[in-house]
Amino acid sequence: FFGESACVSPYGAILGVAGDVFAYSNCIRNYDSKSRNNVSSQNKESGLEWDCMEFARRYWMLRGTPVRATFDSVVGAADIWALNSVRLLDGSKTPLLKYPNGLPRRDGGSAPRAGDLLIYPRQRNDFPFGHVAVVVGVTKNSVLVAEQNWDNKMWPGPYHNHSREIRMLYSPIHDAYNITEEENIIIDGWMRYAT
Repeated sequence: FFGESACVSPYGAILGVAGDVFAYSNCIRNYDSKSRNNVSSQNKESGLEWDCMEFARRYWMLRGTPVRATFDSVVGAADIWALNSVRLLDGSKTPLLKYPNGLPRRDGGSAPRAGDLLIYPRQRNDFPFGHVAVVVGVTKNSVLVAEQNWDNKMWPGPYHNHSREIRMLYSPIHDAYNITEEENIIIDGWMRYAT
């Protein structure tokens, strides 16, 4: 991933759309854009074009449920996990709820929901800043995510409304959900905000 040297898709090309929120290509994963994107309907900045945090922030600004919100600026996507609150677009703050991957419900765990942010920690090689994806669907055995700057490939057809399907295991013994990536990629957990 991170050692890519050739553009996977043209910078700024539309990869897909989830809930009327378009995802754009960052060309290659380690391209560092200096351009910032503004969500004109909210007159607020969503972040650096077209990294993963920009998409997650823009998604919450345009589609956040039950009300729209934004999260503070952080160095890398992994740092979203350390945030304790989000700002609703009316200016008020509300708590940010964290659900560690695999945590039993009796200990405060929760099943992932559409609209949650899936947070990846910093990891050697491919994830020096971590990663964030938006959960856009949940099935019995998987989550569907929408994201920018994962592989910069067009999202699968026929609808192009999610970038990937990631396996999710439910343990009835522990009453816990565990989202498992391939190649031992670690996921911290998922986050949503209270209203």
